[in-house]
Amino acid sequence: MRAVVIAIVGAGVLAAQDTSATLSGEISGPGGAAVGALNVELTLAEPPQTTFSLRLNDEGKFEFRVLPPGTYTLTVAQLGFRTLKVKSILVASAEQQILPPLSVEVAGSCGSGGPTLEYLELLPTKQHVGNLSGHVERDEAHPIARATVKLFCEERKVCGETKTNPNGEFIFFNLPPRGDITIRVTRPGFYSAEGTGYEVREGFNSTYAPFVLNSTLRPKPPLVICE
Repeated sequence: MRAVVIAIVGAGVLAAQDTSATLSGEISGPGGAAVGALNVELTLAEPPQTTFSLRLNDEGKFEFRVLPPGTYTLTVAQLGFRTLKVKSILVASAEQQILPPLSVEVAGSCGSGGPTLEYLELLPTKQHVGNLSGHVERDEAHPIARATVKLFCEERKVCGETKTNPNGEFIFFNLPPRGDITIRVTRPGFYSAEGTGYEVREGFNSTYAPFVLNSTLRPKPPLVICE
């Protein structure tokens, strides 16, 4: 009888081990520079929404172990850096998942640091391309549909064009990774808007802060100059 009990308990332990998973990756600063021991949090989307925390090692790497399967959000938030958020990380039972390389940006003052990245979403399959998305609005309550969104790549050549949907959203699929993209948004009845320094990250959908268009029925807002 004792041997049977041991066998059953052993099987239960193995089953528990089989359902746990790991998630690992590496985070660097601008240009691949080391960023030190940043704090990294991983939050389970499903109840009870458990949060796991750790610090990067000296090589900028992290590994969360013994994770229950589920969908996670990874957050890096530390003074001196822009918050980095990665959503839709699906971790399967017993999976050993490695995220594509990540990088954080130094928090800039007015007029510096480029466009604001709202969050990344991990693409469902490992790919050597990425998506670029955002939204266009008059304000938070009034999205602008049918706005024309153009991407400009090397030598100011148009490398993509689309329209915003009824919710003011746009997305460009399967773009090669690069970090020198300019986005221009136009819509009849509104002043155009343009931003530089947008980045496509391999393996992710990058969602940026909204473009805000101002009606041509009102005076054009003055250019903000930082001192």
